[in-house]
Amino acid sequence: MLPGTARTQAYIQLAKQGDYRAQVRLGGLFRKDDPVQSAKYFRLASDAGDIDAMYFLGVDYLDGAGVPQNQQEGIRTLQAAAKAGSVPAMEKLGDIFAMLSRKAGSRADGVLAEQYYHSAFLHGSRASATQLWGMFLTYPMADAYKSAVWSGVVSLFPESRNKDPYALLATKHDGVALVAKAEAEASDWYARFNSQSKVKTFLDINGMYK
Repeated sequence: MLPGTARTQAYIQLAKQGDYRAQVRLGGLFRKDDPVQSAKYFRLASDAGDIDAMYFLGVDYLDGAGVPQNQQEGIRTLQAAAKAGSVPAMEKLGDIFAMLSRKAGSRADGVLAEQYYHSAFLHGSRASATQLWGMFLTYPMADAYKSAVWSGVVSLFPESRNKDPYALLATKHDGVALVAKAEAEASDWYARFNSQSKVKTFLDINGMYK
């Protein structure tokens, strides 16, 4: 659907009346061809508290799409979205702080990435388990035990091809005991993942994240 269609015009009228759902949809519709208009509508919906709009506005600030590029404002907006429950914002923040950690050799940023990935995972992000597994394989967050735990979590998903998640840990001193501990922790994380209800947002339901 392109701007100018009858449906888009109907959204514009609803947006003028303060309908945040119409504002979010317009943000998505204008995103490719008119980033300034897109950011305008995402800001309106963000001000109304919509977490999808907060996420996309935060990304816009990071990318300089429709707004002046501003990493601090982008992170702040994403943090507000994550605090309100946006899983994509949690994932994005995990990615940002993991990148900063690798770039600057900063464990403090790595710990923030770990926290955001944990939150995203417990809110339904299976990809965050893979991100955690990889993060604990590399400097400055390299940790054989934590990497094994998240490798184990990934292996528990039915379609996983990761069939020997504890091979590296088994070579360590007291490897048998460490593997048993890691298996138990991985099982606990997997159980917590499956016990959480996965709440879909307005844009999830409308397929915008696909």
